[in-house]
Amino acid sequence: MNPGTFFAELKRRNVYKVAVAYAIVGWLLVQVATQVFPFFEIPNWAVRLIVLAIVIGFPIALVIAWAFELTPEGLKRTEDVDVAPQKRRKSHAWIYQARVAYQRAVELDPKFALAWAGLAQAHIWYCNFATEGGQKGFNDHLTAAREAVERALILEPDLPEALSARSLIETNFDYNWKGAAETLRKALALAPQDPALLMQAGNLAAARGEKTQSLEFDRRAVALDPVNALAREYLASALSVTGKQEEARAEYARAIELNPSAPNSHAGAGLTYLLEGKFEEAAVAAQKDAADWARLLIVSCARWSQKRVPESDAALAELIANTSETGAYQIAEVYGYRNDKDHAFEWLERARRQRDAGLPGLRADTLLPNLHDDPRWDAFLRTMGLADDQLKMSASDGKPNA
Repeated sequence: MNPGTFFAELKRRNVYKVAVAYAIVGWLLVQVATQVFPFFEIPNWAVRLIVLAIVIGFPIALVIAWAFELTPEGLKRTEDVDVAPQKRRKSHAWIYQARVAYQRAVELDPKFALAWAGLAQAHIWYCNFATEGGQKGFNDHLTAAREAVERALILEPDLPEALSARSLIETNFDYNWKGAAETLRKALALAPQDPALLMQAGNLAAARGEKTQSLEFDRRAVALDPVNALAREYLASALSVTGKQEEARAEYARAIELNPSAPNSHAGAGLTYLLEGKFEEAAVAAQKDAADWARLLIVSCARWSQKRVPESDAALAELIANTSETGAYQIAEVYGYRNDKDHAFEWLERARRQRDAGLPGLRADTLLPNLHDDPRWDAFLRTMGLADDQLKMSASDGKPNA
């Protein structure tokens, strides 16, 4: 195994994330031991024993992280997780590990602002990608994310990681474009080379329909963190939106190499084929995606274009049955692609009510051109605060610079 592949495999198996989480919890335990034990006259050898145990446990934790995955169903061998039926759903074992670690960290030290920010980011990930728990699960995660962000910012008002989480909430769920830009501008002034902040700047630029600026932000994020699978996905999406389908596929391939179970990576590659009229390749690529909402979206569109209507209808029916509370935007995309405008606008409005994270991509969405000549399109953009004149007004308030 060459070094590049080895480090990519470390990232795929979440060894880096486990190392960070172990270091955070270990540091907190040492602080508790050194500060509290003397108060109770506990011998110094007990403190040294705890430190030694933490040091010895570190390589053991890394070995376990390599060989096993911690899932909501318990500890499983990595190989078993890769082939388990849950991979066809939304594989999120690593974010579950992170959420557990951050939750434990804030319980041990409620004044640990960075851990509160990490906990918020973990809950936001669920809101962005997970379908489990339906609308209630989404609402619970969003509420927890808001609370964690506020706790972090009360402790450290200028913490870039907490500001990043706040801007994500303002963009993806509140559709507060001006607020998101202000928050992000402050965060970038504090940490201008933070890849996560640059990715969020690209996300916000895409929401505003600024394709070139979005692409530039995403290129910078990948240059700073080339083994970040999500950054690669953001870049791939930005490339696809600008018509660079072959280049986008190459980025999706790199993202898949880093994290084969990343939601929307295989389906994203499928979308690039779909936009080139290669419908069979699109369906085949999307079938490998771990996220049902992403897989079914592309399969339904591809089969529709192949005039394999019963298969397209079956995929759409499954999408509606499984994700109507958390994937309304993808359902709208299928109807828009089919030129079924009434149903498309019905599901777009439902997505807005459900605070669907797909809606920031509305202006750049390559599956919705059929809706652009309908009067309801401009009306819906205005409802979202994304009409041209609204964006011009908000631009005068300033936005992150590429």
